[in-house]
Amino acid sequence: MLVEGYSSPVTWNKIEEIVNRYHLRAMADYEPVGFMVTVDRGLYRVRRAFRKKDSNESEFYFGGKDRRQFRGFVTIGREMDGADYEACLFEQLLNDPKTGERELHRFFEEHPNFLAEAMMGVPVSHQPYFPRNKQTPDFAVSPVLPRDSADSVTLLELKGPEASVLASKRYLHRGLATALTQALAQVSDYAENLRHPLNLKAIEKALGYAPESSQQAVLIGRTPHPADASLWEKRKADRPLVRIITYDEVLQEHQERLALRRRHLPPKTSHY
Repeated sequence: MLVEGYSSPVTWNKIEEIVNRYHLRAMADYEPVGFMVTVDRGLYRVRRAFRKKDSNESEFYFGGKDRRQFRGFVTIGREMDGADYEACLFEQLLNDPKTGERELHRFFEEHPNFLAEAMMGVPVSHQPYFPRNKQTPDFAVSPVLPRDSADSVTLLELKGPEASVLASKRYLHRGLATALTQALAQVSDYAENLRHPLNLKAIEKALGYAPESSQQAVLIGRTPHPADASLWEKRKADRPLVRIITYDEVLQEHQERLALRRRHLPPKTSHY
């Protein structure tokens, strides 16, 4: 029984332990159902060796319920060394001026635990597709705990790390930057699409359930300079219906969880 509360790090770490044990046992089943399995730098990774078929099934794996988008390898488990390596890769991407939204999206597809930790859920890339107006969010994040599985979903829009989050200082009354304002409009449209009857069938196919409600989130840019911290918090508070986070906050969340695992988990334990 989990008694620490839904958002408690203790609860989340316990869920990670359970899921991780499942994945480690499932790895032996991946190759017979058409997956390539690698272990490198403490990362346990898989990719499809051939096209997914709904008939792929084993003791631990049922292909018909696998909604992950395999554009390459996906990390399903990691030792502490592997988690440290992932953090370095992510930080290098953020500090590379050539990195844009596409590169970060691909990174999150291959290392879904970053979004899973930040959003407290299971991220699914480019789903659901809304046929009514041919839109799709960058990620849909489903709840982890079964009791919430039919209640809600978080619709997440990504913008690049280079995007500004606050308007230029030349404006007397500085609001949110244009790129962020546009992203807020996009997730608002996604939430509206989620409620439209014409999209219901596609939503159920993509997520496996029809959410009764949704949350909106935008991941964009870097955390503003400390001199703008108060203004940044104020502008975010003006948009209470949308969670606005930066890539620095995602990295910080990951590093804090690594520190927590080192304190509470035994050596050589792998994590989802």
